[in-house]
Amino acid sequence: LTYQSVDGVLFTADKKTLVVYPGGRAGEYVIPESVNVVNDMAFCGNANPVSLTISAGVLKIGAEAFSSVGDRISEIRFEGDVPEFGTNVFDETTTTIYYPAGNETWNSAIEELKKQWNSIVWISYLDQPEEPKILSVYSRVQTAAKVTWTEAAGAEGYELYRADSYDAPEESWVLTKTI
Repeated sequence: LTYQSVDGVLFTADKKTLVVYPGGRAGEYVIPESVNVVNDMAFCGNANPVSLTISAGVLKIGAEAFSSVGDRISEIRFEGDVPEFGTNVFDETTTTIYYPAGNETWNSAIEELKKQWNSIVWISYLDQPEEPKILSVYSRVQTAAKVTWTEAAGAEGYELYRADSYDAPEESWVLTKTI
């Protein structure tokens, strides 16, 4: 195999696999559309981008790719379908993950992902914010949660609900605030 480095990030020569992200590179990072695979342990332990966007081209994230990152990556945004996840991808990692609302692959997988990686805050985002839709937020934080959103054009208001668990039946959710 041959490799190439782009701004310190190591890829296979064809740029289809992100092999490793350098520990000293900080800031925002967008995985290129050409990448189909994030290698095992690619961001493990020492990576510190502030935020990361995983492009729609990524189909697979290898084992332990983001494990032991702690809170050094404040947010990860997925742009496409839910990729295939290897084992222990987010172990020992606390971050916020944004996934596209209305995407069927995410809708069918999200509950299992929440159970598997319960230290992650999972937030669905709108592809077209001008259309009012439901935004859901899940967090294991017991004492406080911060919810932010972009106002949707045509929205007449917002309602915030809470429940004791992420899998509580809808009828048990309590209206806590109307904005």
